Amino acid sequence: ATVREGDDVMLVPTGPCGECYYCHRQQENLCITLMETYVLGGYAEYLTVPARVIRTNLLPKPPTLSFIEAAFLEPLSCVIFALQQTTLRPDDTAVVIGAGGFGLLHIVALRALGVERVYVVARNPRRARAAQEVGSYGIIPHAAEDARQAVLDVTGGRGADIVVECTAQPRVWEESLLLARPGGQVVLFGGCPAGTTASFDTYRLHYDQIRMLSPFHLTPKAVRQAYDLLNTGKIPVKKFISGTFTLAQLPLALDLLQRGEGIKYAVVPGEW
Repeated sequence: ATVREGDDVMLVPTGPCGECYYCHRQQENLCITLMETYVLGGYAEYLTVPARVIRTNLLPKPPTLSFIEAAFLEPLSCVIFALQQTTLRPDDTAVVIGAGGFGLLHIVALRALGVERVYVVARNPRRARAAQEVGSYGIIPHAAEDARQAVLDVTGGRGADIVVECTAQPRVWEESLLLARPGGQVVLFGGCPAGTTASFDTYRLHYDQIRMLSPFHLTPKAVRQAYDLLNTGKIPVKKFISGTFTLAQLPLALDLLQRGEGIKYAVVPGEW
């Protein structure tokens, strides 16, 4: 990419080396030096973007896209990378577990990719309303361990074609398997803490031929698709913004997130 002073750009914070074992196999998310040049300093006045990020994952920001919307490129790219590992059909029924920021992004991404019936397992009424506002097909107001019967009820007794886990809790990873139909797909998107373990029903996993996926991070291919979806307006990220704060108000925004209020907060320079 050629960047000149004054250009409006959007980027993700990593760039693969392009030379290692994994990069040669189009698994750039596993590049052995990926995190060595991670772009840090999002609240600084200036930051340095490594050449490998500029080369692979820095793109021009279209005038039709606000800077706040452009900031969704990285999280959306992670979601798109996860869904690129699956096989999707328009007549699928998807179940997303969790209605936090990533759960909601999966709803809008699945809808943008042609899946209309996207249910959300969300016990918190505020999160459930947020899921409805971004386009979920229906709400399953239960904890994951109590959701199986409701999922069977809305899928003719089969289970979901695709289940996406977005809570990063090992117990919910285990419950995800029970919500999928025979031959279904389970995406373990939420990254659990190091040292945790999960147990799965091996009989069900094998004889019901459940396909389990554990996608991590993103690839340049996913970044390009996320970029295109943002540019075409198919991802209504404006609905994710619960408030806008100046840089001086950053502690307030972080406190709200810590209390579980809102979805995303935009933090912008004071002169904006």
